[in-house]
Amino acid sequence: MAGKKIILLTGAVQTGKTTLLYNWCSSKTNTAGVLTPVNEGKRFFYTPHNNSWLPMEAVANEEKLLVGRFAFSKQNFSAVSNKLLKWLKEPSWQYIIIDEIGPLELKQQVGFYDVLQQAAAGNFTATLIIVVRQNLLAEVEQIFSAPVFSVQVCTIQNFPL
Repeated sequence: MAGKKIILLTGAVQTGKTTLLYNWCSSKTNTAGVLTPVNEGKRFFYTPHNNSWLPMEAVANEEKLLVGRFAFSKQNFSAVSNKLLKWLKEPSWQYIIIDEIGPLELKQQVGFYDVLQQAAAGNFTATLIIVVRQNLLAEVEQIFSAPVFSVQVCTIQNFPL
């Protein structure tokens, strides 16, 4: 029986995946992780368990991670990745959210790539809730295809928690 539970929340861009998770975890005390909401036109890293906000978008002279038309803060991605790596090792969390795994991780091997690698190695005890766009779903499913994982794919319409 698979012991490592992963929920892949998928859907098209701007369909409410982050909003669903934001609302879902607002009353939880056993959930760590990161959401990437848009607030006043800017994307942020938001850690719900401690209500912490960090800019996701890079500023002028900062080192950037580029994907499409977006320039993300390499420094802030690194800071959040380090937190996620720490939380993966802590048995006190029942759920850990990673919003989201996308082209940065799958194509460029940056962003949350190290977090994805640790998760793929089974180095976690919590249920992982990973946001992934529909066009990348098969690639992420393949990463977690080992028998040790129990993977459930859902949309905002049938989110199981």
